[in-house]
Amino acid sequence: MLTVNFAVPDLARTRVVVSPMDHVLTALSGSHGWAGTRRARWWTRMRGRIPHTAAPLIEVVGACRTGVPDFLVTHPQGTHRQLADELDALAATTPAELRQALAGYGAGRGVPRIVAELREGDTRQLRWLANGAQALFRTCLAEDWSDIRRHLQTDIAHRAHVCGEAGIGAMLGVLHHRVGWQEDGVLRCAVGGPDRTLDLDGRGLELHPNFFVQDGVGAVLVPGRPVVLLHPTIGPSSDRGRSTADPLTGLIGSARARVLRAGVSHIRDSITDMGIDTAADERLAERLAELRVERGWTLEELARRADVSRSTLSRVERAEVSPTAALLGRLCTVYGRSMSRLLAEVEAAPARLVRAGDQRVWRDEATGYVRRSVSPPHGSLRAEVIEGRLPAGADIAYDKPDNTGREHHLWVLDGLLSMTVDGTEHLLEAGDCLRFTAETSRFHCPGPAGARYALVVVEP
Repeated sequence: MLTVNFAVPDLARTRVVVSPMDHVLTALSGSHGWAGTRRARWWTRMRGRIPHTAAPLIEVVGACRTGVPDFLVTHPQGTHRQLADELDALAATTPAELRQALAGYGAGRGVPRIVAELREGDTRQLRWLANGAQALFRTCLAEDWSDIRRHLQTDIAHRAHVCGEAGIGAMLGVLHHRVGWQEDGVLRCAVGGPDRTLDLDGRGLELHPNFFVQDGVGAVLVPGRPVVLLHPTIGPSSDRGRSTADPLTGLIGSARARVLRAGVSHIRDSITDMGIDTAADERLAERLAELRVERGWTLEELARRADVSRSTLSRVERAEVSPTAALLGRLCTVYGRSMSRLLAEVEAAPARLVRAGDQRVWRDEATGYVRRSVSPPHGSLRAEVIEGRLPAGADIAYDKPDNTGREHHLWVLDGLLSMTVDGTEHLLEAGDCLRFTAETSRFHCPGPAGARYALVVVEP
């Protein structure tokens, strides 16, 4: 049993973190009690695709008695973490931190060689582990990561609602039936290992929702770092039906509870937009405003050219709303840019090797359309490669004429896709390829399942 003592500052500093690295580790930790059917199904589907470079990582995780090696769970800045940042933080682990973290592996023949070398201070092995994690994510998780993130978003939104209505204590109390919140500010978690009692010491608690954790909770306890609690994304129905009476009021009184609840809106804020982060939205808005100013156009002039209302354009340029795919397509046509080129302008220049985990994903919340820039535009290249996903029933029209002369080569990978190019409709099945240089186009997925396609766009 793990007992965690909260003080008032800890409640205010409790936060939700989405971590790709957590999912790499829990995907490999199938022998532990909290792993459920999702992880088992994933392993059945992916075990034949595990890259050889992931072998050292698999060995280290497999030998860990607690399920997740503590030193592999890093703490870069931010709540929506990128795998690259987590791996950089892993590579920066000091020999002293390693020796402390690896003490639990014991000694003797059962200890993996790489663990012994890390204990001796050979931090070069960390790069092997980082490379293995990156290869495994790219090969076995990247294609599902967008769906996993949406699943996490739904669950976190539910918990944020509980937090807003009844307080942090109520939200913590319904994480899982093996977690219990007491009105004196104590959280009790039924985790493996010896009984432990911890004071958070003002650092707060990091909640890491995890798609592969189903039948329990896991704790990552590293001295000097925030306590991490890995918990299921969807608890038993009995958990969701529990009373959400406010235990925070019982702990510090109703007046202080109201003040504290007003000050911890960051927990709700941390769940907003799991597709494009807020910073990227703001950069896109700034770039759209720059393009208009460069041409000397007023909002009224742009509204006339794009056939979009002035008020909508104003809100987009102030980052108050995210543009839909159709609206962004109209603006790209007016500004003489492909959508990928515009999105690339708000990011750093792409490297020659674009890892799956680094490929930019853009989502149109209005239609469910998901667009992955597989090979983004580059100044020295004329072509770009895009993967598109449309849910059943989605319909997107790019009705503003595109006079740039770009070549489009569209290859349907899964499902049915109805493509209307300059007024002519084409029904495409998996394996079909449509080539065109269109002025107008319309993408429609008639169903019953979604459609996935690859699109190669070549500049003239």
